[in-house]
Parts: sequence; C-alpha cells; structure tokens
Amino acid sequence: MKKVIVDAISSAQHFAWVVEKNRKVLGVILGLTSDNLWAQRKNCNIVAWVSKSPGEGISLLREFTKWVKFRRAIRVAGMTIDCEVDERVWSLAERLGFEKRNGTLVLFN
Repeated sequence: MKKVIVDAISSAQHFAWVVEKNRKVLGVILGLTSDNLWAQRKNCNIVAWVSKSPGEGISLLREFTKWVKFRRAIRVAGMTIDCEVDERVWSLAERLGFEKRNGTLVLFN
C-alpha cells in the first residue's frame, strides 16, 4: 500500500487529494492512471476513497472529476463499488457525471 501511495503522490499522471483538519487526515481519494488499449487513451481507477468528515467525501470526488475532465488523455475513469455501499454514494457520483454500470461507476471523458 505504501508503494501505491508513493506512486500516486509522486507522479502528475495520478491523482491524490486529502481532507485535513488540525493536521489530521480525515479523508483521501487516490486515482491511478494507466494505458487503456481498448480506448486508445488512458484510464484512471479510483483505488481509495474514504472520508470521516461529513460532506468531504463529495468534495473529494468533485476534485477528482474536475481533474479528469482537464486531462483529455484520460478516456475513462471510475471505480468498482462494494456491494454494501450506501445508495447515497451512487447518487452523489451520478450527479457528478458518473454512470452506474454493473457495480461500477464510470466517468467518460
């Protein structure tokens, strides 16, 4: 996990954003970008999205969505959701442009 985090924060092709209060990290979203031969561009998968602070989870996802939209090289972004996730997560992501596809949230760019 440490290598994934170091890679995410060390390269401009990946995305890492945190919510911090009083020098404590209360939320994080990590997106790792790789080649997507099918789409002939890149894809970015969210590998971690956690928030312990009310309202900050959506702000993390909003920042990720803005970041993806400014990177035209990324064709598709998204994440696979655990089946026990609160329905509000699906709704929030759909409001930001993600599409629900068989347990996956997908954002086409």
